[in-house]
Amino acid sequence: MEQTFDIGEIPAKQPATLPITTSSSKAREYFRNARHKQWNFDIDSAIRLYRKALKLDPEFVRAHLQLGFLMVPKANWHRVRAGANLYLLPKNERLFVKLLLKNPLRTDLLLELSATYPDDAEVLLYLGRSLNQSGLFPAARDAHLAAVKKYPVSALAWQSLANQYLALKDHYRAYIAFEKERSLVPDRAQAYLALGGFYLKTWKYDKAMRMAENAIRIDPGRWQGYVLMANALTLSGDSKDAQEMLIARIDAEPDPAQDREYQTALVDSLIDDGNFPEAIKHLSLLYRETSISGSGNPIIDRQARGGDIYFLNRLGDTYLEYGDYGSAQDVYDNILRICEEAPGDERGLAAIESSYMFNTARVALVRNDVRKARRLIVKLGRTLPQDDNANLEQKIAQLQGEVHLASGDPGQAILFLKKVSSENPYLLNLLATAYMRDGKTALAHQYYKKAIEYSSFDQYQYAFVRRKARAALRESEPVVVDRE
Repeated sequence: MEQTFDIGEIPAKQPATLPITTSSSKAREYFRNARHKQWNFDIDSAIRLYRKALKLDPEFVRAHLQLGFLMVPKANWHRVRAGANLYLLPKNERLFVKLLLKNPLRTDLLLELSATYPDDAEVLLYLGRSLNQSGLFPAARDAHLAAVKKYPVSALAWQSLANQYLALKDHYRAYIAFEKERSLVPDRAQAYLALGGFYLKTWKYDKAMRMAENAIRIDPGRWQGYVLMANALTLSGDSKDAQEMLIARIDAEPDPAQDREYQTALVDSLIDDGNFPEAIKHLSLLYRETSISGSGNPIIDRQARGGDIYFLNRLGDTYLEYGDYGSAQDVYDNILRICEEAPGDERGLAAIESSYMFNTARVALVRNDVRKARRLIVKLGRTLPQDDNANLEQKIAQLQGEVHLASGDPGQAILFLKKVSSENPYLLNLLATAYMRDGKTALAHQYYKKAIEYSSFDQYQYAFVRRKARAALRESEPVVVDRE
């Protein structure tokens, strides 16, 4: 049963937490105040206070850990220092810090810690995040709600709870939580960005634009407000203004990291607008820039959003959607070659090879080479026992669905595609196509509309999907997405 909480309740003091191991009481005080600043998005103040704590105790493990998570010079050095000094911590706290340093989060260990420290808001927040990553949304909501009970003056805790309600499509409670967050930090851009993201995902594009304007007014030097504005403009059908604004920001932006964010948003808008050649040009540029600056980084970092292999993957997918299948396969081949030549662990390489087979099977399918796609699916299935990629089974189900669709058996395609997460807009569009070919027009229209109304550009395939779904419904009844 869902927990309840009076959002007007305010604690008399900050919540209990895991032991903060330091011999200096003043360093402990700095740490607590720093974490409170961090959890209310005052990152600059948090960094200053963590550094003050470390001046008093240079071996303060938790202060090193927090600085390692923040975008500070020598962040990796602070993470190394935290890991090297784990022996200074008591057993339970050592377990917690090891868990945060290692990533991904372990739900079983966090459940144990939450039982040992039931009043610790930090443990509860990480537990909620871990449960969410596992798709256990109701349990994640309860963990975040428990964190808010322990720390209701934390904007971060309220934002985490709001996002969990949003994942459960409980839009009313999500809105209340986002508003509570904004009331705690009315002078911080992050609160308006979070509420703007909520409006974007609930089709209220005008309100999302107003939140973007507030974020830009408060912090005109940050990219997030402009990208929120561009996404809202694109989704409301005004892609021309969105692209003009992003190009102006790119021309004026001296910071390479922010420039990449503007270019990434521009690519999404261009694809949604059907301008694939221009999108490919920008993705190629993004790959060249990041391959020069990041080729010495670990493969796992290069695959993450903003890394050169991330942009190369996006380039391959864009070529595939554009219909340039040869270039798409060349890009996927290049990704495999880069990863094989880079130093890395065998398990990581196995996941890369699985992704390569998945992408190659997709190319085979659009080329009508169903036999090759079937062979690759069999090879993928053999990797399941040793592959730690949690999404591999879903990828195989997607491919099997697409094979049946290509073979003229939409009924069987639907059975496989319904095994895949419905939170993926690309799959919503595939299901709509399968229903249409199976003669179930009403269901097809329903899923095309779901694809169009999915949410926002939080998954880049959404730009591909909106274009396809709109084209499929062009001769059908109008689709209204700007709902109040």
